[in-house]
Amino acid sequence: MAKARPSITKRLREKSLMEKRMKKAERKLDRDAEREERDDDVVDGDPDLAGIVPGPQRPVWLDFLPEEDAAE
Repeated sequence: MAKARPSITKRLREKSLMEKRMKKAERKLDRDAEREERDDDVVDGDPDLAGIVPGPQRPVWLDFLPEEDAAE
């Protein structure tokens, strides 16, 4: 009866697990880089977001006042 030595099979199994972990880490880095590129494009290229400034905004109801009241 020939049995595989546990140390050899364990070493092969651990080697394959390490390779899988490395490939997974590479894919994660690629996804993160793509996400950053995609986020940059959305902010700069979206015309709906043009002119929006973070922070307190002008009250909307000022847009509906007559011009002579808004000047005061």
